[in-house]
Amino acid sequence: MAATKEKYSLLKKKFSLPDYDILNQEFDIEEINEESELILQKVRLKIHEKIDVYANIIESMLQPESSLGDLYEAHYINDSEKNNAYALFKRLKQILRYSNLVSLNNKDEENAKFIKESFDDWNSAKGEIQVHIKRLINIWKKETDIKDDLSYFG
Repeated sequence: MAATKEKYSLLKKKFSLPDYDILNQEFDIEEINEESELILQKVRLKIHEKIDVYANIIESMLQPESSLGDLYEAHYINDSEKNNAYALFKRLKQILRYSNLVSLNNKDEENAKFIKESFDDWNSAKGEIQVHIKRLINIWKKETDIKDDLSYFG
């Protein structure tokens, strides 16, 4: 970890990046191999991985797969919640596609810009993500009848 943190520290100064400890807390960047020379690429990938997890959760609220869990949650999401989730989903997908674009050339300058911008976007979206996750938790706390639930799913 120390070598990664030292390498990142030099890049932080050069590109005015967010603090290592904050990024580590949010995206587990300490897991990056200390031998890696591609620190900014690896940080971008860690950010991409975490945002992708939440984009997939939001997506399943909007377009459930045929799994019982996805269908159950989608059944209890109202139109207003779906509209909010869709706006959030679009923001998260924009970040992910930006990461895809940066990966094509994979230059330090572009990775650094992505890290700064996506970190800000993540911080502004995190509260909205929490609202949706709490809503999903509450759906599972709801007292329901298995016959009614299963008859809805076909």
